[in-house]
Amino acid sequence: MKISELSIDKQVIELLSQEGLDELYPPQQHAIEAGVLDGKNLVLASPTASGKTLVAELCILQHVLEHRGKAIYLAPLRALASEKFKEFQRYSAIKKPSGDHVRAGISTGDYDSSDPWLGRYDIILCTNEKADSLLRHKAPWMSELTLVVADEVHLLTEQERGPTLEVVLTRLTEINPNIQVLALSATVRNAEEVGSWLKAGSVTTDWRPVPLREGIYHDNQVQFRDGASRAILSGTKTPSLDIALDVMSTGGQALIFTETRRSAVEMGRKASVAVKSRLSKPEERALGTIAERILSTGEKTRLSEALAMQVAGGAGFHHAGLAGTHRGIVEDAFRDGRIKVLAATPTLCLPAGEEIFGNPAPIAIEKLSSHDKVLTHGNVFENVIAPTSRWYDGPLVKITPWFQLPMRMTPEHNVLRVIRKRHSLHTRGTNRHCWTYSQPEWVAAKNLSTGDLVLFPRIKEEHNLQCIDLSEQGPLSNQYGVVGKHWSRLKIASLELTPQTLEVLGLFLAEGYTGRQGQVMFALNTKETELTSFVTNWLTTIGLRPSVIDSERHRRVIRACSKQLAETLRALCGQGAVEKRIPHQLVYLPNKQLAHVVRGMWRGDGDVTESGARTARYSTVSRGLAKQLFAVLVKLGYMATIKINRAGITSKQGLAITHKRDLYTVSVSGKQLTRFISDILRVKSNKFVGNREFNRGYLDSDYYYMPIRTVEHEPYQGTVHNLEVNGHSSYVGSFVVHNSAGVNLPARAVVISSYERYEAGYGRYPISVLEYKQFCLPSEVPITLDNGLSIPIGRIVKDRVGDKVLSVSNPHGVTSKPITGYFEREADELVEVGTAIGRTLTATPEHPVLAKGADGAPAWVPIQSIRTGDYLGYAREVPTPERQVYWVDLLPQKMTYVIGPIGFFNKKSTFKSYTSGRRNPSLSVVLSLGGLLGLNKRELVSQIRLVKSKWGKPLRLPEAIDEGFMWLVGIIASDGHIKKSRNIRGDYYHIRVFNKNRGIIEKAKLVLRRLGCHPRITSRQDQQFTVEVGSNLLGLMISQFGI
Repeated sequence: MKISELSIDKQVIELLSQEGLDELYPPQQHAIEAGVLDGKNLVLASPTASGKTLVAELCILQHVLEHRGKAIYLAPLRALASEKFKEFQRYSAIKKPSGDHVRAGISTGDYDSSDPWLGRYDIILCTNEKADSLLRHKAPWMSELTLVVADEVHLLTEQERGPTLEVVLTRLTEINPNIQVLALSATVRNAEEVGSWLKAGSVTTDWRPVPLREGIYHDNQVQFRDGASRAILSGTKTPSLDIALDVMSTGGQALIFTETRRSAVEMGRKASVAVKSRLSKPEERALGTIAERILSTGEKTRLSEALAMQVAGGAGFHHAGLAGTHRGIVEDAFRDGRIKVLAATPTLCLPAGEEIFGNPAPIAIEKLSSHDKVLTHGNVFENVIAPTSRWYDGPLVKITPWFQLPMRMTPEHNVLRVIRKRHSLHTRGTNRHCWTYSQPEWVAAKNLSTGDLVLFPRIKEEHNLQCIDLSEQGPLSNQYGVVGKHWSRLKIASLELTPQTLEVLGLFLAEGYTGRQGQVMFALNTKETELTSFVTNWLTTIGLRPSVIDSERHRRVIRACSKQLAETLRALCGQGAVEKRIPHQLVYLPNKQLAHVVRGMWRGDGDVTESGARTARYSTVSRGLAKQLFAVLVKLGYMATIKINRAGITSKQGLAITHKRDLYTVSVSGKQLTRFISDILRVKSNKFVGNREFNRGYLDSDYYYMPIRTVEHEPYQGTVHNLEVNGHSSYVGSFVVHNSAGVNLPARAVVISSYERYEAGYGRYPISVLEYKQFCLPSEVPITLDNGLSIPIGRIVKDRVGDKVLSVSNPHGVTSKPITGYFEREADELVEVGTAIGRTLTATPEHPVLAKGADGAPAWVPIQSIRTGDYLGYAREVPTPERQVYWVDLLPQKMTYVIGPIGFFNKKSTFKSYTSGRRNPSLSVVLSLGGLLGLNKRELVSQIRLVKSKWGKPLRLPEAIDEGFMWLVGIIASDGHIKKSRNIRGDYYHIRVFNKNRGIIEKAKLVLRRLGCHPRITSRQDQQFTVEVGSNLLGLMISQFGI
């Protein structure tokens, strides 16, 4: 269907035509045919990038231009709402029938306002939570809505965020019975059920603008799920890179996901070498300019230099260790098609609801958007570059440290950790104990243990703030209209931040509240006469007339009237006890000023116990305020503790106490309490001298070190979120975590080099991001080994990695191949096939089997497609093709170093680049580089003559494995031995041959000398001679023959 055929305003058609849109995608056409432009409700479920947003835009413009209506667009995230708002801005050039231009507005914050100004806009974009707030505050323009678009409607099934969206859609349909509902999703599985609830039709399709094909690479071939295959030319000896170069040869780009950051850098380096020769001169010049830009932007480091060198060759890497500016340059170059191959690491995430310490206050991670600020491990606040999210179904790690609230994250998310050890020194009459602390390191959450220390940074960012501006004075009116001067109007334009003002602001956080008519009130006790005088004096000082009202049960309220002050306090400190927060301007104050704010808070809701466990406590129902106070106390140099008492009924001293809300308590105890009482509260601390030492935590000039109390695992299904943060690439919840920035770029092919991640000290473990379904066989299916034994695959994958199994490999037919790895997964469905010779095979439906195709040739076909009468392949005999065996086949690649000149190592620059400045490159490096240069094994080994291990004498290699060497192996097998021993340097091999025939001994000595060894001959009294030599490499080579 052509866009010009749509029954919609011509201005819209012209604008879309200018953008190059001419024809609708199939999902868009299906939605139009389902009546979405005729006012019918619809659930549209189609993959990402299939055009759902355009359907919403057409529907919205139809309502605005033809029905003179108003539309609201609901997005689950602030970032998504901001992104859609930018897209809708391009329609501001279109005029409505009234002559006014189409206007789009956005609101995602301040949940305590009805935002009446939004009524001026035709298109309103907001988050689900903001829409819920607007409905609760009865925004007057809500009744004017004629269309609601709900993006990511699959969130209805999410435990934490689903109810909000459900309530919003339900209330909107109640307020406006004739409102049209358009629900969009890429992943909803029960579209018909959702449509039934919304009284809507449904369009569900798997169509994509670019087909998505999934396959597994093995043995120079990609086997796709649909049974098709594609041969890959093996030119680099690195399968991932071979696939990327194959994609590049067809004009595409490739993303390669690697296990670690180091692997990403190394893969980028290999790709750069391979890609550079395939670039045209204009491409080389353009990439050279991008490389220069990387070097001239931001701090110059080894990583940035390596990136620039790779980019100049048409490749690169992308991971969280890169500076944000450099990541942006790489992403733009990849989008523009300049970079052909990009190596990256997977993204790691936190679940919805986890609070991040941001500016102005802790906020749920899903509510953060670009340009918000978050606290980093660099002790300062940094800008959020971009939030990301994805669906996750799996376990979460819940980490609860001492002194802090718990935090949840995916198992692979990195946490900044320190390990400490206790040391004791005992001498006569004295015992001394001390702690030593390791350097901070990033560790995956799943690898954290009880007792490890997690870190909370001390805020070092300070602003010398002298005053706070008051809100503008609005018109003052009464029953006679607008009036001029009045005693309640302040005579000042700003609040000077004197010690008294700061203490009153702290007291307002604890005991203050405001009224809608401009009342500013403090709730105190009738016994707090000193505090009453303190507050009334301050209110009088700024020009107000406070009144004191006492009531039963010792209640006292200090009341003053000023809309200007009330609005300022609401904006700074929040509305209501649950929403209270410390103004971020005050968090940045120097410690001397900040102490006055803390003192005011403690005078309101704080207390100090003088007996038992002596502690200074502050209690609040505001979670954000408690977390801010914790950070402020750490900034001031105190090891604070934050605890939570859940809502419900608790018992204390025989009394039942009901808590309607969760109660958070921030406390200071230990010997630091004496300093806190005297320096902050300014109270005599004689009673607290000699209090116990607070030694679980540790505080230095940069961090508060908190030991982990518990590590738990819990199931989770829902959206998980992450942040890309500028500068220090981290953010802070209850403690510091890494932003683990991933990459979200379009590419022709995405190559997953391994479905596992490797971490030093912890080995390999699966990456949860990769949720691809693999082809599998049930554990009891027998697999034939090359020696004829038949063993269930379940035993093979656990016990026999490295053994050889029969394999079909063109052009050799049936051969034996080694098992290189395995995996397991659960399956919901199996298919069993039986043959005429009595054989049966059971596999998952997608698993390919070798069958006779329509043209009579063998072909791989999914087992679910096999029908009665089809022919399946069966191995009758196993040929064993001869192959040349070279010296390098017997040498350990990582423990062997090549000595002497090698053709392609003649240039010093090349040599240093690929050997990291080592004098002797390892055999694995030489083989890899030879493969990249296109040398076959015969050409390569012809240049390798002298090799050595880490220590010991070199070994001289002839051109080929000759009869002399094989005779030596035989004589050692019959009349000798290899002894493996160990000393401080490592394993050591000793070779001996025993014989009474002196000629045999002399021949063995001659063969050993040709190999560069220095054997010696000894004789015994029984006329037996012995030739012996020590050689690590020769011992390893001969031991491979089973001796």
